[in-house]
Amino acid sequence: ALPSAPAAARELRDAGDVVAQAWQRVAPAIVALLLLPVRLIGTLAGWLGETASAARQVARWSRYGGDLSLAVIDLDRFKHINDAYGHAAGDRVLATVAEQIGGCIRQSDVLCRYGGEEFVLVLPETGGQQAERLLEKLREKIDHCPFRHKDTPVDVSISAGVACFEPGDKLESVFERADAALYKAKQAGRNRVCLAAAVDVPGDDDEPGKRLMTEAAGS
Repeated sequence: ALPSAPAAARELRDAGDVVAQAWQRVAPAIVALLLLPVRLIGTLAGWLGETASAARQVARWSRYGGDLSLAVIDLDRFKHINDAYGHAAGDRVLATVAEQIGGCIRQSDVLCRYGGEEFVLVLPETGGQQAERLLEKLREKIDHCPFRHKDTPVDVSISAGVACFEPGDKLESVFERADAALYKAKQAGRNRVCLAAAVDVPGDDDEPGKRLMTEAAGS
């Protein structure tokens, strides 16, 4: 039997309440996602398309040689930004930083998001010192970019480690060198760029858990 009009109205009202409650739970995540540019939407390992582009650049270097550099970029004290101003503000900072970086690189360069507040930048036809100068330019641009949350200024800076590909290198080994250089930049005070030496490969005598210790300290 069909429900009476009052019962049907109650059922519709109850269903509307359920939908409204569900929307309240998912709306912040949807809004945060919409605030990010399309190039920022991806998985923890990076966007599939950009990761494939980076792999193609490495394969091209392996076949033809030349210069190729890689940088690991990290937002300093990003956890503090999230804790102090909320995750929506943190997402806006991420989007703005990505836009600032994107405005300074070439179409052939490949920018990937790696992890929560890290980016990987692959720079074809670019030697280590040239890449270091570019990252220093990016660092200065972010440092002077006016970030605000409502009426409150927000200090935003980046640290970066840079490494260039050497004969016999693979993507993983270059990433490790750049990541170790990033750690040195963090340890030196943050808001700086560090260029890895060709032989600066993490060894067995490195302190275990260095990166985890740095992240626990607030990146």
